[in-house]
Amino acid sequence: MVDTQDLKSCDRRGRTGSSPVPGTIESGSTMNRFFIVPPNRKSMRSLCILLLAACNFPLRAQFDDLLRHPDISWISTFTADYELNPVYNDNPDAEYNLLEIIRLENRDQANGLYRDAEPARYLSREILDGLQAGSFPCFADELLTQPLTRTQVRERLERPERIPGLGAQTNRDAVQPADIDLFRVRQLLYFNARKQVFETRLLAVAPLLNLPDAEGNVAAREPVLWIKISAATRKQIKNARNNAAYTWQTRQKDNIPVWVDLSVQKGKMDLQAWASAEAAQPSHPVLRADNYAKIGSAPLHALIFTTDTLNTFNEEGQSVIDRVVQKNAINQVEKLRLVQHWYFDKQRKILGCRLVAVAPVAAIRDEEGELRYEKPLFYIRY
Repeated sequence: MVDTQDLKSCDRRGRTGSSPVPGTIESGSTMNRFFIVPPNRKSMRSLCILLLAACNFPLRAQFDDLLRHPDISWISTFTADYELNPVYNDNPDAEYNLLEIIRLENRDQANGLYRDAEPARYLSREILDGLQAGSFPCFADELLTQPLTRTQVRERLERPERIPGLGAQTNRDAVQPADIDLFRVRQLLYFNARKQVFETRLLAVAPLLNLPDAEGNVAAREPVLWIKISAATRKQIKNARNNAAYTWQTRQKDNIPVWVDLSVQKGKMDLQAWASAEAAQPSHPVLRADNYAKIGSAPLHALIFTTDTLNTFNEEGQSVIDRVVQKNAINQVEKLRLVQHWYFDKQRKILGCRLVAVAPVAAIRDEEGELRYEKPLFYIRY
């Protein structure tokens, strides 16, 4: 942002006969005329860098400590949609992530009698209640540059129904927990080189509002608003995890970002090289991908290094071996599955998560390069 006082001082210097400032308007002292001094390439480049830094400042301020930390060798950001309610989409062909409940308690009681906790939409309800009470810092955009007032938040929770292609419809009631199936989450994924661990940090969360079509089916989803997740101290995190009525585990599935699409903020990280090093000499316990049992070096290598026998037909029409191909599954790794433990402390209105395991995911393709399926090779348990 350019300071207006600086522009005024630049203009005064121009009128007193000093050198013109690039990109400013100068007035002559004896002639009533103005002219534009075109900026040079160096000054324009500096201005662009300054503007980009200013735009990214609110977001980068949330992890400035990691950018400066000598042990953090690599940082990236990504945005993904998560199913975070206790009862989630159980259609295997349309699962964003897998979810396992760790703890869910109904603490909503009066005089020893308990109210309906709406367990199926527990997190949706608690987030909406917190928004109505003004418990969260809210923004209009994912990068958290446009803060919302409490009035604006209420307006977003009570707005006309909009059906894609049909424009504004009749007014609707306040957004209900049943209107929110998914949450759009912006996170950090970073690597601690000293501890040899990946870690995550929440930056912002947006409840996604279901937008129905004319038949009442979900046609699209859009963020109601964005909630800034402020950094908490270790003590606050520990208390929140211990006191949370709802804690759960997610294993990414369809919402795993492709590694090369991550927005890198610091350093470099070769995913296949990391997976190869962990397979050769694990830095943490290694678990099987199917049953989470501990796995030794020999069976792990047997899962990664395989052979394929390719057959062909001879002149008599008999199938014969053409060649044997050695395969290394790590060469097919394109993603990293995150296993996270989440918690929501209703009393303190703290939403958080902790990365507990990661799995390199191999993309299995046919001879034409078309994706057939994806599979996690093994888990590294932190």
